[in-house]
Amino acid sequence: MDSSYEWVSFGKCTPNEGNLLIGVNNIIDIMGAPISDENEFREEIIKILKPYSTLCISGELKEYMDGQPASNYRFNGDDILNENVIQNYFYLFREYSKITHKPIIVTTIPRQWRKYSWYFTEEGKLIREDQDFRKETNPGGMHYYTGFPGGCETAEDIEDTQFTNMLYKFGICSEKIKVIRESCKGSKYNSYMIDMISFLYQLYIQSPQFHNIFKSEYRNTISVMGGEEVGKWKPKEDMNYLYFEKCLDEDGYVFFVPQKESIDHIYHLLELVLLPFENKIKKMIRDHLSKFSIDRWSDFDANDTDDAFTILMIIHAYTCDNESGEPISLSEGEYKIKKNLESIMEPWFQRLNSTTIA
Repeated sequence: MDSSYEWVSFGKCTPNEGNLLIGVNNIIDIMGAPISDENEFREEIIKILKPYSTLCISGELKEYMDGQPASNYRFNGDDILNENVIQNYFYLFREYSKITHKPIIVTTIPRQWRKYSWYFTEEGKLIREDQDFRKETNPGGMHYYTGFPGGCETAEDIEDTQFTNMLYKFGICSEKIKVIRESCKGSKYNSYMIDMISFLYQLYIQSPQFHNIFKSEYRNTISVMGGEEVGKWKPKEDMNYLYFEKCLDEDGYVFFVPQKESIDHIYHLLELVLLPFENKIKKMIRDHLSKFSIDRWSDFDANDTDDAFTILMIIHAYTCDNESGEPISLSEGEYKIKKNLESIMEPWFQRLNSTTIA
């Protein structure tokens, strides 16, 4: 499928007064590498950044000696676009800090903390691969450990029928999944579905449980020209890379990052949100979007299919059934939010339905 980098806006809407949305809490959600021309990016940020905004970003914060930055902080295929990414983050962090005086929220967990990944098969199935089990069954680089059921690292993998049932609800059958899997070709047809996880973390940004989910860190952002090998990674000599160096509080920005103890809880919420019936997490999603206006920078199908699946997961919270098997009732505001989300997905579905596999 063709990729698309774009801003999408959803959630609470109230009448405009100049450039201000009256009484609306605004989230700026950067969920892909901001490759836009610097002037275009700044114009957009000037429109949406307000004193009450909250900035959420997706990507592990790495220091220089940690190796290659997370994918949302770089663009390896093009030096100019990569520089756009770095300068756009510098501008965004600087302006956000100056205007809001608020911390930056990181909604992504490090790769080594991720419990599952999903493999798109050639037959159009989704296999949920248990990464925690693999860490247990692969001590010291061994591929098999006979002390576990089945004697191999795949023993706890399952076909994720709950996930595919949600997709089927939107007309995404196995033939469509075969098309979608090509968006994950660069990762050998695997995805961590990390944008879905990130959105679930976002639900806690103004909740009483916030400090149980997140912890603070002080970081200074730097741009480093590639050169010598860092660990097992060799950066390009003529390309800059964005890093987040730990520092004293007066020297950098305040970031809130997920606590490791929150991971099991968030993955449990993901299991709940995929179910066909109403539950607490689906109501939590609707309440969140009734409270916040979200301006999200998305990279549909640029590296994976997380962005599209995240929006579908949100729509699923508005289209589920109650315990009696009847569709849930939506308020007028919730109905408008649902219709807007569906309109956001229309171009994606058009691309999906017009794409064939050779």
